[in-house]
Order: sequence, then structure tokens, then C-alpha cells
Amino acid sequence: MHAPAHFPGVLGHEEIQGLLRDALSRGRLHHALILAGPRGVGKATLARGLACALTCEVSPAVGCGACTSCRRILRGQHPDHASLAPESPGAPIKADSARLFGLDRAHAPFEARSHLAVIDPADALNHASANALLKAIEEPRAGVHFVLVVHSLARLLDTLKSRCLVVNPGVLSADHTRRVVTQALADQPPNPPPDANEIDLAIQLSGGAPGVALEFLRDGNLSLWLGLLSACVEASDAGPRGIFAGERAPLWQHWQRAALSMEIVDPVGAPKAGATVTKIPARARSTKKTKASAKKTTSSSSSKKASSKKASAKQQRMAARRLADVWLIHLRSQLAGGRGLFDPPGGHPNAAPRLARQVQTLLRFRDRISANLNVRMSVEQTLLDLGR
Repeated sequence: MHAPAHFPGVLGHEEIQGLLRDALSRGRLHHALILAGPRGVGKATLARGLACALTCEVSPAVGCGACTSCRRILRGQHPDHASLAPESPGAPIKADSARLFGLDRAHAPFEARSHLAVIDPADALNHASANALLKAIEEPRAGVHFVLVVHSLARLLDTLKSRCLVVNPGVLSADHTRRVVTQALADQPPNPPPDANEIDLAIQLSGGAPGVALEFLRDGNLSLWLGLLSACVEASDAGPRGIFAGERAPLWQHWQRAALSMEIVDPVGAPKAGATVTKIPARARSTKKTKASAKKTTSSSSSKKASSKKASAKQQRMAARRLADVWLIHLRSQLAGGRGLFDPPGGHPNAAPRLARQVQTLLRFRDRISANLNVRMSVEQTLLDLGR
């Protein structure tokens, strides 16, 4: 049987796959790898393909994707492809869970000659859970390999990084991104299914990260940005009366929802060295009535906060960049003679010189957004400039 040129299920990352295949064939694969790269580029898929290559006997060092071992790994049912993750998204990995995971690796491999233990995301390791894993990663049993999947290498403890080999999977090509997205949509079609324009937009916005493109298409975020863009175009064409219409205007309602949708992942970790943590003791004497009253007040306060929640400055900057990216795709499509992401207001597209000026305005806006302290004011000024 002719061995495939790539790990099962993995598209792109040819150079990294080649290095890993070479290390496997020579029996020199490092006992602990860190896969560090942007979210959605396929780091977890690469780890799963590596697990196939480690255990497959039909195509050693590559994986055939069709044998019993490979199929069990791809379905997540093989005991020699184990994973550790937080109990809930955004939560840290608990020290007890990390310690138990490390102890279990002391008995691996279970069936195959090799075993792959994946921690995803390793960004969720705090000081305690990272230390609980340290010895298992530093001195694994023969045949046991660890892979730490991280979006930001800076979030890992130096003691962990020093014991691992860092591998940096980058973004995929547009062709590979489209192939991954197309296959994923065929396997699990969303309802309603996206049209060709929506798929094209999601792929362009993802920047070579298929996972991000699929989030756009499945989570409804794409319609959110298209709605904001449409409101921006309408407000810009209307001039000051459309831009400065107040918080309840459709434009700023769209803006607030879009900004709040931007996810900020804070590093999980222990307090910095030298920091102190003060515990505030509860009052010794508190009646049931006081507790009930406090609970009611807290609930009421939380409700008010939720209803008046505002996007942070960081979320607004992220939203401004995303808006600029969506708008640029819209304008460039019109410059190329297309309709853009939606039909132009009134059915009449802008003339090419005006479209070109708008492209330059948005490029300047996107490049300078990090330096603008008042993001809302910058957006307002840009909308005014685009409407001229």
C-alpha cells in the first residue's frame, strides 16, 4: 500500500508534517511538543493526525486513516490518544485533574506501542495544574508523548516551555481553508445552510483559520457583521443625522452587539511572585433575613448590570478591526464589478473613484485603531469620511 503524504485528516502544514514524519521514522520524536499558533488553524487536528502516525501499523510514521487503530483515534475512542481539557469552556484546568492525568500516563501505552497525551487548551493550565503535570511531562514512560495545544505561548509557565519542543503551525492557504470548511459543512450542515457568498466571506474573514470560518457560519456571527455593515453604510450615506442618531439607533445597537461578541481570553494563572491574596472573612453574625435581602439585592444588581452591559475598549477595538475587514471585502468586490456583500442602497453602486477612496479611508482607520483611545469617536469620524 502506498503511504499517504499527510497525516489522516490533516490539510496543510506540510513542512511541520514532514519534520514530524522524519522524527517518527527515525524514532527521534521529542517526548513533549507544544503546538502554538492562532485559534482555528487545525492544531488539534494535527495532534490527532500525529496520534494516528504513532499507533498505525499499516503506514507507520504517517497513519493510513483506514485501519482499526486510525479509525478509533479519529472517532476519539482509542485509549492511546488521551486528552485533558477544562471542565467547561474558559475555566482553568484543575490541579487534581492534571495530577490524575499525569499519573494515568505512568501506565501507558495501553494497546499500541506509543501513546499520545494531548492537553487542549494548555492555556488553561494555571500555576498549580502546570506544576502537577511537570514531572509526568519531564520524565514520561517510554513510548509516551505529550502535546500541549496553545493559542498564546506567553501563557505557559517557563518551566513547562523549557521541557518541550515548540512547533508553530501557521495559517492555511485559501485553498486548504476552503477544502476544510467545505468538508466540515458537508459532514455537519448547519440549519439553514449558508450560501456561496456567506462561505466566501467567512473564509476571507478567517485569515486562513478554518475553525474560525466555521464559527462564523455556524454561530450566527456572520449575519451579525453583515447587519452591522449594512447599518454603517446606511448611516454613512445619511451623514450626521444617521451617524449621531443616539444609542437606540439601529447603527449603535448593531455596534454594541458586535463589540460584545468579541471574545477576550484572559490568561489563566496564579498571582505573580510577590503578590498577596487577602481573604475577607464573612461576618460572624448574619441573620437569614439579612442573607435573603443581600441575595435579592445582588440578583437585582446583576440583572441591571446585564441589561446595561457595555463593551470594553479592547472589545471595541477588536470589533472596529473586524468591521473594517468586512467593509473592505465588500468594497473590493464592488471594485471588481460585483454586488459586494449585499445590494447597494437604491440599487446604484458607487463610482470606482469613490470606492477607491473609501478603501483607502478604511485601511487608514484599521491601521490606526490601536492608537485611538476613543474607539466610538474614531468610528463616527470614519463614517463621516466614507460618506463624503
